[in-house]
Amino acid sequence: MTGNRRKRGVRVKITLAALLIAAAISLVLAGCTPVEVATPRPQDTLIVGTSATQPPMEFLNEQGELVGLDVDLMRAVARAADLNVEFVDAPADTLIAGLDAGQFDAVISSLLITPELEELADFTQPYLNAGQVVVVRAGTQEIKNHHDLAGHKVGVQLHSAGAEAVAEIKGAVVKTYDTIDLAFVDLNGEQIDAVVTAAPVAYDFVYSYGGKLQIVGQPFTTEYLGIALRKGNTALLDKLNAALAAVRAQGLVDELVRKWTSPPKLVIPEPQGLIKFVSALDEYTVQITLNRPDGLFLTKLALPPLGMMSPTAIRQHPTDLHQHPVGTGPFQLTDWVPGKSITLTRNEEYWGEPARAQTLIFTITPDPALRVQAVLSGTVDSADELPLQDIATLKDNEATQVLLRPARAIGYLAINQDFAPFDKLEVRQALNHAIDRERVVNAAFPDNGQEARGLIPPAVFGYNSKATTYAYDPAKARSLLASAGYTQGFTTTLWVPPALPPYLLTAPDQIAARIQEDLAAISVTVQITTADLLTFSDKVTHGQAPLAILGWASTIPDADSYLTPILTATNASLGSATVSAELLDLLEEARTQTSSSRRQQIYNEINTAIHENALVVPLVAFADAVAARSSVEGLTPSVIGCEDFRLAHSDQPTYTHALLSEPPGLDLADETDTVAWQVGAQITEGLMRFKPGSADVEPWLAEHYTVSDDGLTYTFYLRQGITFHDGTPFNADAVVFNFERWWDAQSRYHRGRKGEFRFFLSAFGAFRQDSP
Repeated sequence: MTGNRRKRGVRVKITLAALLIAAAISLVLAGCTPVEVATPRPQDTLIVGTSATQPPMEFLNEQGELVGLDVDLMRAVARAADLNVEFVDAPADTLIAGLDAGQFDAVISSLLITPELEELADFTQPYLNAGQVVVVRAGTQEIKNHHDLAGHKVGVQLHSAGAEAVAEIKGAVVKTYDTIDLAFVDLNGEQIDAVVTAAPVAYDFVYSYGGKLQIVGQPFTTEYLGIALRKGNTALLDKLNAALAAVRAQGLVDELVRKWTSPPKLVIPEPQGLIKFVSALDEYTVQITLNRPDGLFLTKLALPPLGMMSPTAIRQHPTDLHQHPVGTGPFQLTDWVPGKSITLTRNEEYWGEPARAQTLIFTITPDPALRVQAVLSGTVDSADELPLQDIATLKDNEATQVLLRPARAIGYLAINQDFAPFDKLEVRQALNHAIDRERVVNAAFPDNGQEARGLIPPAVFGYNSKATTYAYDPAKARSLLASAGYTQGFTTTLWVPPALPPYLLTAPDQIAARIQEDLAAISVTVQITTADLLTFSDKVTHGQAPLAILGWASTIPDADSYLTPILTATNASLGSATVSAELLDLLEEARTQTSSSRRQQIYNEINTAIHENALVVPLVAFADAVAARSSVEGLTPSVIGCEDFRLAHSDQPTYTHALLSEPPGLDLADETDTVAWQVGAQITEGLMRFKPGSADVEPWLAEHYTVSDDGLTYTFYLRQGITFHDGTPFNADAVVFNFERWWDAQSRYHRGRKGEFRFFLSAFGAFRQDSP
């Protein structure tokens, strides 16, 4: 079958670009060329036009049967729509004309969804990215994706989309061919190093060469395929879209790609990026399909960098959007005096409960003492990043109040099992019993701390308030040391960091002093070593410290953002082989589980394993604080430090908040600065948000959402009637535009202040073009 299939493909193959042009011409000619109209058929039968000339998408096998990826997919979609399907094999250049004339109800034939074709037909949501891919010889190591083509000889078809794509890659040596099959002949013969062509074409040639070739990376251009329908047939369009969504949610498209493109030894890489599709189902419905389940997906959507910006503003300010943010939020930017203040005014057209203050001013006050004084004197309504020593003073003053943010920071003692005697469980348990955590809290965090119950702080999803902890019991500690053979104790070294930012750890020297005293009581002599932060970090993370005081806080309030960086092998502070494979498997399961109850259950299991193996000594969970005048009401501390000032008010129409620094910009998609998030979150909003005062998420610009059973497809139903500050509508197209800007590194709008979009890259694994 392989030989016959290859023969058909070479002899009659029509490129995607040629098919597009032919389809457009065919409709122009349809007005003067008679087209046979199909005879009446049952209403539950779908007549589908295709051109059986494009293996592996649609072609005739040796028995003359119509087969291929598109054929199988169309049958599955028809079944999901409760329809029968009949295929009509027709010349490619007559398909769109036949659709318009009523000869077909639909067309599936590797049709690209382009603006030109969308003028001629309606399209379902995309089912496959047919963009350009890189094909190399099997076993090639030096080329893993299109970024590696520099310095290599690359074959492309003359005047093709592949030729245009490779022309943009600096250093690639381009060799053009009249037909793409000649390029594959040279690739197999080692005359060139790679071929770039559309994914469906690549599938066919890779299959036909019987495992001698392989596709590397994902499509690095965007060329979606869709099912075409006659213009205006909205009832059928909606029906097929719903059926296609159901089929995609079952993972059938991926299964069909494997079926029709997988000869022996063909490598189909696991996509690194989380996102697979983002599409608008209708004006107010957005569907996001993932490559794999992600238990943190909704939490990520609630964070400020994924707030929606006006597409019009993005187009008008491609390079300076960070100074001209336009969102849907309760406030809009009106003035920015560098180094002094940022002024926002109330959005009078806000879709929700309007802001209480008419004007919101952020003053830039780097000196913490001045921020405290500003609250005490009443020159500002509130301020954050308070020095710990001032919290008690502000609490005791009748004119001020202190609001603690939910505790999302953790401090702990790392125990490195590569150093004896910490390879013995009894010794690690002894340390846990010997340290009086209450005394540590009282010494270093009297106003904003509590004893830790593990590595997950209270404000974070996954925390267990009933988790078992080691009781302070020096006698038990001495007994454990004796059973381990250390009746006389031992000497060890404790590495202590310099002063860290408050959100990581405060007063590490005081914590070290308490630990030193407590361990001395069980005959363990602790020698304290300090170093600058760079040296400290290098020594500890590379496993060169027996004991170390560490702190951790994440902008994503989820247990995975704590446990994974602390426990995985990239951090050797606990030793080179401390964490068991079973524990890592649990972490992976929790990460890919979308059931909140199941995730909580897994994190409870992980917490128990950490406790039973005494991997660390959890010391303290602590919060940072916001100070405010006593007259301030409606200000709820935020779990991520981005208060919603919409409901905050005092006795004046202007509300003023003191910041510790100036945000570098307010295009939050390209900022990791949390002060920028705090200001920008008043201007832009996301599909989801954190419920005030907690890490729980809820729909926000999305009114509600659904999730497929396999956790791969999220459908968001947007609130209607919302406008951006510039008066343009917030709708599904705006959501897709924002995602495309963040996701597509080749988009002309993927620029920002620095153009890094680091949060998106961190949260979703890869930009569209960068999956291996």
